[in-house]
Amino acid sequence: MAVWLTARYLLAIRKLGEKNNGGEPDLKVLREFCHDVVALRRGDHSAARLKIEQERLERDRAEAEAAKKHLEDKELTGAQKRARMLELFGLSSEPAAAASADGKSNPVKPGQPESGPIQPDQT
Repeated sequence: MAVWLTARYLLAIRKLGEKNNGGEPDLKVLREFCHDVVALRRGDHSAARLKIEQERLERDRAEAEAAKKHLEDKELTGAQKRARMLELFGLSSEPAAAASADGKSNPVKPGQPESGPIQPDQT
């Protein structure tokens, strides 16, 4: 539709240019034409985004259904179900690595200077 409308507008602009003595179309009319084409293209882009979002939603639903069916399997123990759920969500079954092996959190990396205590803003 946008291609057809653009072609029609180009023909209309040519006719307007021929009507004027200098052969130049009126800039106000050109702006109106451009406004219409922009609105049409914006609608095309919105429709394309909506289609992509719908496809993503359908894929997510199918994945969720597959995960639900797998978790409802009566042969899995509670621990197996938990491990499978963590695997499906891409999480590790290990506890979060918030602390290092020696019990300190956020150790200073080699070559990184240690920062001093936080000072109040003097301004």
